[in-house]
Amino acid sequence: MPDELLTLPEAGALLKLKTSTLRDWRLRGYGLDFVTCGRLVRVTSASLERYIREHTVRASEAHDSHSPSLEPVALGDRQP
Repeated sequence: MPDELLTLPEAGALLKLKTSTLRDWRLRGYGLDFVTCGRLVRVTSASLERYIREHTVRASEAHDSHSPSLEPVALGDRQP
């Protein structure tokens, strides 16, 4: 059975994104994989699931690679 096809508003609602953001991504070749049928644009449920999986950051990974040091800084030691 083929994947379910979602409209851009449906996919946007699941990702909590505006439809215009998904349109912009499509034009820039970023984000989700899109299916076109004439002028209609759809997103497969598999594409949506893959996007979410590939953009999920585990808490331990986020802490290790993106967190700045949380060392206290005295007010007189601040850099401009």
